[in-house]
Amino acid sequence: MESQRRDGFFGVVTSVKTEAMNGEEIYERYRDLWRVEDAFGEIKGPLETRPMFHWVDPRIQSHVIICLIAYYIEAIITRELRKAQADFTVGELFRALNQVHAIPVDVRGTRAWVRNEMKGTATAGYEILGLKLPDRVLKIEKMQINEESGESVVAQKMAPVLKSVGG
Repeated sequence: MESQRRDGFFGVVTSVKTEAMNGEEIYERYRDLWRVEDAFGEIKGPLETRPMFHWVDPRIQSHVIICLIAYYIEAIITRELRKAQADFTVGELFRALNQVHAIPVDVRGTRAWVRNEMKGTATAGYEILGLKLPDRVLKIEKMQINEESGESVVAQKMAPVLKSVGG
């Protein structure tokens, strides 16, 4: 049968000149094509460039560039996690880092922004990436106090916002 005779064979059609690459090199580049396709598949997934609520070209271009930079950073982190044979993915690392918060602590007219405890995947990710953990006390600032009410100016400005969201 004709179809059985051709089983296991395929051809690659290319515009590459034989002086530039021989058949074996072309075949090797073809075999690497999955990496390019995989990268584009990755870009389409996590970047989520749509919907885009920008209407002028410079903003659209800036949005896409920011997405590409974010993807590039994610790819670097993924590579480092794989090299270190981490037992978590970049997505799990990002979820762990989303649990790290700066909490305002107000004492006698001073506000200290204090980071909550980091542990597990978040600290392991910092170690693998060779990053120093952020200090527990991130910032100390003098609060502005309203002399009439004794409340901080920030608290007064936030009160209507908190009421509107049920806080």
